[in-house]
Amino acid sequence: MKPLIFTLTAAALLTSHNLVNAECNVMLQMHAPVANQTVDAKTNTVIDNGAALMWMRCPLGYSLENNSCSNNAEMPSAFTWEQALAAADTASHAGFNDWRLPNRKELDTIVNRNCFEPANNELFFPATATQNFWTNSPYPFNSQSAWGVEFEFGSHKSLPKSGEYAARLVRGL
Repeated sequence: MKPLIFTLTAAALLTSHNLVNAECNVMLQMHAPVANQTVDAKTNTVIDNGAALMWMRCPLGYSLENNSCSNNAEMPSAFTWEQALAAADTASHAGFNDWRLPNRKELDTIVNRNCFEPANNELFFPATATQNFWTNSPYPFNSQSAWGVEFEFGSHKSLPKSGEYAARLVRGL
């Protein structure tokens, strides 16, 4: 009888947690970089002390309102690679104007592969679309492509530079 009660209790606990956060696997250890990341409420940014980076919480073209990212009608939210690089060069946020597209390794620090749809921590990066995000890293096998990360599952992808995708900006601390 005790094994049955233990099994039912464990199933209930796992099921109730999945109802709260159905996109994350509770059996996997939390992705390590998250321990170094904190939200700076004053600047509405994420500080990653381990990587010495500051991240915008919302993708380019979105603004943070009530802890959710909403589309800014005055700015596009999808960019070709060249447009994303240019928009990053002129971006200003939280009193800083040295924002840029992250490289492939930097963007990977906010991916949480224990979760999917989106594959990141939504407490830090709310309402992240499960779409492709640009990096500033060219794809070495095709000059018409650059590296990106799709946030459905957190996979690295080669993206055509002429395609229009999202951009999340970063700066060094």
